[in-house]
Amino acid sequence: PRQVAPAFYHWKSTFQLSQAEKQTIENLGAKTIYTRFFDVDLNGENAVPVSILKQDSLEKEVTDYEIIPTIFITNRTFQKLEGKAIYDLASKVVKKVSTMYEGLRKEVIPEIQIDCDWSQSTKGKYFVFLNQIKKLLAQETRLSVTIRLHQIKYFEKTGVPPADRGVLMFYNMSNVRDTSTVNSILDLAEAKKYLYNFDEYPLELDLALPIFGWGVATRNGEMLHLISPLYLDDLEKDSHFIQLDSTHFELRKSTYLKGEYLYKGDRIRLEKAETEDLKTAVRLLREEIRNPDLKLIFYHLDSTSIQKYPYETLENLLDDMR
Repeated sequence: PRQVAPAFYHWKSTFQLSQAEKQTIENLGAKTIYTRFFDVDLNGENAVPVSILKQDSLEKEVTDYEIIPTIFITNRTFQKLEGKAIYDLASKVVKKVSTMYEGLRKEVIPEIQIDCDWSQSTKGKYFVFLNQIKKLLAQETRLSVTIRLHQIKYFEKTGVPPADRGVLMFYNMSNVRDTSTVNSILDLAEAKKYLYNFDEYPLELDLALPIFGWGVATRNGEMLHLISPLYLDDLEKDSHFIQLDSTHFELRKSTYLKGEYLYKGDRIRLEKAETEDLKTAVRLLREEIRNPDLKLIFYHLDSTSIQKYPYETLENLLDDMR
């Protein structure tokens, strides 16, 4: 049996764990939390940090956990940046992460993760950025990157990021904007088209699985926005909605829903990672990911996810992956 360690993504601007979240972490024996420190996006011509984690909330909570700084960078950032600006961005990212981490722990950062869905046009610049990040990190600090399925199947074309390890993001697979999409979060039929070349892929892989659900709000067949978290029990007893089928609802009168104002006639398509689909995903990937140890990272850690995907469900997924 391989070594499979549980971990979580934490994707909020405040690090404040509920008692239920702490209990689930303890029950699973999870030690590692991949924590979004900030995003990087364009502001005019410049790359700037946005959605920055509140530092004081992090310092109060993390004495018992290994915190992995995780930075999401939009692909359009690399579409715009050229030359020296790419090296400058790497320096700024490492400096900001180091400053935020200093108040947290005194030892060396164990790992930094970069999350970017690069494209063919940005591959060269993104890989230059990663190489520069590695040069600036302490020798003991690992660099991990997120990987999508198509980047494994077509790795000779898409390239392999210069990192120590990859995390396969096994969710958000099909087009959420397409009204014919049934479940963009975990589309196993779509995923099976890409289960190739794992045996040749040179990076060792960890695996990220979804434990969340959302609503896709549409108007006249066009997507408005995502409403998250959102589940069946949030809507089926709400008199503002008519249930059309098991996953589709229509507004019979205008109202606010989770802070978003919707009009009469707007529709909601519910999507979630079904437990049976998660089990099937693990069975598929257990045969593809061959490295002797890996982290199974659940996205993401919050009270609603813990309620919908209890400890026993997560423990069974870990056992199935071993």
